[in-house]
Amino acid sequence: MDVKQVKLAVNSEESVLDLIRLVRPEWKSEELAIRVFQGGVTNRLYGVLADGNSVARTLLVRVFGEGSDLFIDRRKEREYIELLWRHGHAEPLCATFDNGFVYGYIVGRPLTVTSVRLPHVFPKIARQLAQLHSVPKPDGISNPEPAILRNLVHWLDLVPETFSKADVHQRVDAILPSRSVLKAEVKALVDQLQSLNSPVVFGHNDTTPGNILELDDNPDQVAFIDHEYAGWNYRCFELGNMFCEYCGVERMDFSLFPSRAEQESFLQVYSTEAAALQSKGDHDVATLYNEASLGALASNLQWTIWGLVQAEHSLIEFDYVDYAGTRLAEYHRQKALLGLNDSMNGTTR
Repeated sequence: MDVKQVKLAVNSEESVLDLIRLVRPEWKSEELAIRVFQGGVTNRLYGVLADGNSVARTLLVRVFGEGSDLFIDRRKEREYIELLWRHGHAEPLCATFDNGFVYGYIVGRPLTVTSVRLPHVFPKIARQLAQLHSVPKPDGISNPEPAILRNLVHWLDLVPETFSKADVHQRVDAILPSRSVLKAEVKALVDQLQSLNSPVVFGHNDTTPGNILELDDNPDQVAFIDHEYAGWNYRCFELGNMFCEYCGVERMDFSLFPSRAEQESFLQVYSTEAAALQSKGDHDVATLYNEASLGALASNLQWTIWGLVQAEHSLIEFDYVDYAGTRLAEYHRQKALLGLNDSMNGTTR
């Protein structure tokens, strides 16, 4: 994969077009068309079409969101995209620039909170997830640290004691426990995750419906896109996070969280595919369900903390405080269902 290094600060549609003129000088400048993708809550995403109306020749330009480097190691992200490309799980990376990537476009339709659970759709997701989890560790990587362990600790350190905007600080104060209580909660969850002994696999780690495409040229498969949170992680996190993603992002509705029967149907397909691929770990559905339950808890706490950091740094118009509060409330609810003590309830900053 030949990746160009382009020195250009991209912050407008015109600068995106200038970038593509450098990356694809053979494309006719007067025929370029740009499309702005909506719905991203971390970055800005543009599609540039070579002839104005066809997706056959299209490149995506991802402009990193303000402060997103606090969460994401961009060097590792590039390594992981190249790893996934070698194993057929990602489009090629074409260029990097000061604050983003240019990469190939997959023709397909993003899923929604409705379509993600349809009987003819969720088995394709389960099989694709099992295939992703079968990506082998490259030479030199034998025991990678699961991302969830690092994220819970590191991201919590990024939550400010005092938010720079007074209204944000006031709203956060109403939902966030004291830092010492939150740190204790993170430590307890880390201990539980480590004692579970869930296999460490290569995960997408952000399987929102919008990051899953039904493919126009292959109706029997789906593809995962936007791999910036990808990396080695406990299998339990990916499974639990997948079920949380059934509830959406912009307007999370946890009444959409899949029932046990729905989860087990998904996990049965995943189990069959993983066993066929001889993937590591116990593929018994009951084992996977128990892993997913703790993984969903971890998902809610991780994205709670993520929302709080984004509330301080991101320039994207999105209510990160409300999002964090929704995830934290669901964390409490699921923790109670698992019969675990909840030390955060009723505690303020």
